[in-house]
Amino acid sequence: MMAVLMGAACAPLGPWESNRGWGPPPPQPPPPARGLERAEPVRGDRAWELYQWVRRENRTLQWDECLARVAHRRARDMALTGRFAHKDPRSGKNPVWSLVWECSRYQLAGENLVRGGVTPREMHRALMDSRTHRENLLNPDFQVVGVGCYGNVCVQLFAGY
Repeated sequence: MMAVLMGAACAPLGPWESNRGWGPPPPQPPPPARGLERAEPVRGDRAWELYQWVRRENRTLQWDECLARVAHRRARDMALTGRFAHKDPRSGKNPVWSLVWECSRYQLAGENLVRGGVTPREMHRALMDSRTHRENLLNPDFQVVGVGCYGNVCVQLFAGY
């Protein structure tokens, strides 16, 4: 089976698309930051398995429960609507900033999307085989990640200060 990928400027890469979403935040005065939530999810969960593969590549990335909940909601929306894209069809923008800012006022954000009826290991291998996805996974400026899966769609949200 094949995994379809999307990473956080839209450049087609064969069957994959990449969309780099990290960089300076949009100009807005940030409200007070909330604390990070880092409770571990159920280890049998596919999102947790995908996170374990991420940790093998980048030991500095810590699980963030808030980002995981937001990533799960994003994966659920994509799976139920049949849309698989970084850009919102109404605004034409990548909502990664509004997604991660639901958890805290991060200075960096990134997003990887992957779908397909494959195992977490196969999803991770497909992400690592794509330059832009690998860059998100290995970026030393990201401190936290949340992974959410729904149906055959998984979302990785990365953030850092």
